[in-house]
Amino acid sequence: MKQSTAPVTLAIKVVTGCVLALNLGLYIAAFYQPGRLVAGIILSLILLACYLFWVPVEYELNGEELVVAFRIGRVRYRPVVKCSVLEQPVRRGLRLIGNGGFFAGAGIFWNRQFGVFRAYITTNKPGTIVLVETPKRKIVISPAEPQAWVMAR
Repeated sequence: MKQSTAPVTLAIKVVTGCVLALNLGLYIAAFYQPGRLVAGIILSLILLACYLFWVPVEYELNGEELVVAFRIGRVRYRPVVKCSVLEQPVRRGLRLIGNGGFFAGAGIFWNRQFGVFRAYITTNKPGTIVLVETPKRKIVISPAEPQAWVMAR
């Protein structure tokens, strides 16, 4: 079963807009201090490209394998042991690596609820998040139709 991601929430749109506005300010400032800001602009463009391409666009569950597709590339997790819809939003925790709302919520996180887990979400609304468990990992995703996703398992 393949599904696209859930629609992006307002919070992610706001964070993305703020980060893009800050970057635009950096680019404008470069006209006034060209020599000093070149390294910042190069780093900023690299980070923008990385985060833009590390946004989940589709999830696939085939047999016992979860595939998370990004704009470029994909990651596979197997064997899938359990899928369940979370009725509560994922609680805040510690971001170990990844981004916390720039284009999406993607990366490795830790909280008391799950311990260390991977997240590839575009929303955090109750009832829209699916927890996928493998023997070694917990993965949080946000498919467009979470109930259908769980039923397909």
